[in-house]
Amino acid sequence: MRIALLVPRVHFHAPFVLRALPPADGKDRRYLAFTTPKISGEPAPFLRKLLRLWGEAGPDYLLAMAAARAGHALRGGWQRLSRVPAERRTSLSVTEALRFIGAEVRPVPSIRAASAVSAAAAFAPDLLCAVFFNQIVPEDLRRLPRLGAINIHPSWLPHYRGVSPCFWVLTRGEVETGVTIHRMTAEIDRGEILARARVPIEERDTLHSLYRKCAVRGGELFADLLSAPDFPSSGVEDSGEGSYFSRITAAAVREFRARGRKFF
Repeated sequence: MRIALLVPRVHFHAPFVLRALPPADGKDRRYLAFTTPKISGEPAPFLRKLLRLWGEAGPDYLLAMAAARAGHALRGGWQRLSRVPAERRTSLSVTEALRFIGAEVRPVPSIRAASAVSAAAAFAPDLLCAVFFNQIVPEDLRRLPRLGAINIHPSWLPHYRGVSPCFWVLTRGEVETGVTIHRMTAEIDRGEILARARVPIEERDTLHSLYRKCAVRGGELFADLLSAPDFPSSGVEDSGEGSYFSRITAAAVREFRARGRKFF
């Protein structure tokens, strides 16, 4: 099976989905991974994007993410120097995880870029999978694979569609969330549900730990789908109900903190 993967280039948790997948064998199973910038690929200076994020989510969130990224890089560097095997690392980059499964990596500024579309068409994937992806996938790419295009989303869909669901479930005081694999449609986080798993939320969970639990469980679900004799041709219909949440705001961060939650 030829599998095209769509992944943000920098992500704390996507590597733990990828690491669970069966490795490429160069013949029966091949991966082509398109990686995109973590902050949206729109044509704007990086500093302007950071300033907009600062204005929307506030300094508390932005500084927490910057500190977490630095810590992640330091732990990852130490684990590499210590020769910790990739399957045991707690800090793993997207590129390292893709290399671990034998994927060909293709960095692109946007999944809509002509270079991405032409490379995907030449690869002729049987399946396309978005892993915690940060861009809307165009219809011409969704229609390309014979088995369709799927998305891994860290919530129990149709609840908590949209951006940063792990943040929002903690902010809203939920005691349980989930991870869902569904077919992609033109609408965000909608489409037939192929697999779902519940993920309990514990008092000690941080945004980081909850997202990691969803990633690990999502990797297991995806690996199970790939190992099945036949990839499912249909799933559970999206009821159309549920909820949708957009970008993190400074007010939401204050509510998150008021519940005693931590980012890391």
